[in-house]
Amino acid sequence: IAPVTDLVAIKNSIKNILLTRRGEKPFNPSFGSNVTDYLFENSTEITKYSIGQEIEYSINEQEPRVKLTGILIDEDQDNNAYSIRLDMIIVSTQQEADISLLLKRLR
Repeated sequence: IAPVTDLVAIKNSIKNILLTRRGEKPFNPSFGSNVTDYLFENSTEITKYSIGQEIEYSINEQEPRVKLTGILIDEDQDNNAYSIRLDMIIVSTQQEADISLLLKRLR
């Protein structure tokens, strides 16, 4: 059985990891991340750093197909959101890739 290396599947997996709260998935309490918890904090450099650390930890622990090479976080205070860009290398092919997400507060 060959591992799935399709870039689209990896990007979807990363989105699922980051947008699923840790403990939300039945029978797998360690799946996900707590990135959304930071959306209701004051927008400071410490908050951006904490978001970056949570993203790095979650991806490194749960997605072995990629190696993160960079995380860029820009805040959008007017819309209570963070624009996140992840630069990575696909481990099996050594292909560079990136993914962009918008984390937005819903309440």
